[in-house]
Amino acid sequence: MCRSLINDYLGFLEKESKYSIYTVKSYKVDLLGLCFFLEERYPSLSVNELKPSQVRSYQVYLKQECGFAHTTINRKLSSCKSWFKYLIQRKGLMKNPFDVVTQLQVEKRLPHVVVESSLLSFLDKDLGELGLNDFDYLQEYFVVYTLYYFGLRNAELINLRLIDVDVESLVIHVVGKGSKERILPFTNAFLEVYLLFLKKRDEVEAETQFLFLSKKRKQLYPKAVYNIVNRILGENAKVEKRSPHVLRHSYATHLLNGGADLKSIKDMLGHERLATTEKYTHNSVARLKEVYRRSHPGSIDCKL
Repeated sequence: MCRSLINDYLGFLEKESKYSIYTVKSYKVDLLGLCFFLEERYPSLSVNELKPSQVRSYQVYLKQECGFAHTTINRKLSSCKSWFKYLIQRKGLMKNPFDVVTQLQVEKRLPHVVVESSLLSFLDKDLGELGLNDFDYLQEYFVVYTLYYFGLRNAELINLRLIDVDVESLVIHVVGKGSKERILPFTNAFLEVYLLFLKKRDEVEAETQFLFLSKKRKQLYPKAVYNIVNRILGENAKVEKRSPHVLRHSYATHLLNGGADLKSIKDMLGHERLATTEKYTHNSVARLKEVYRRSHPGSIDCKL
């Protein structure tokens, strides 16, 4: 019964709410985790009989027995709460037992950011030299270039199609979370690299209209993008975390440091709320403090 209701909800998310397949998979993992817990601990319990006390037991289980971080626990419980909202609206349940759950406190951490000069030293390549490389090398370069140039999410990158790049208007159409589209401008510098990539792409036998290709010349997949970024950042930059999202963080932070306003950065990132974008101000303030500490005479410790 539990698994059947989960499948109904996943279908709703995909077909009616238009969530991406990756978001739906994340919900599936979270909800099946709850299902497994209930089957192990309360095998005779039906979903509509779940009580707040058992929800609290699940929260304790995730923390103490599974050892998940607070951010992960909060996400899993949020997924469950959303599922029960659906069950109330569509299946006639009376109460949401997850309403009693309070979010666990999460330590605020600054986003990992690549030093701008490190990225530019890798990206600033001569087009003539770049054109001498094979398609796979050029694509790896262009993957990193595109992620950083537009601040894209991994899913947004791999879902780009050839028709999404408008070379006449110099804009790119990006489909973000919730199937919301945003239009981002680009300059001739990006256009030149794109046309070079396109020329190389035309030389391989692609079976898809997606812009980026796997080794089998089909749509590129998330793990491949992660591997590309992880390796290239490992070779070219000193940063603790190396993922596509680090390039997105770097994009936003570098824009802010360059004088872009938060509202514009919010729109370019495709954030729903300005509060989500404001986390990048912490990096900028930290940077200003470091500049002040190193440069301002008044910051030197007095020795009396």
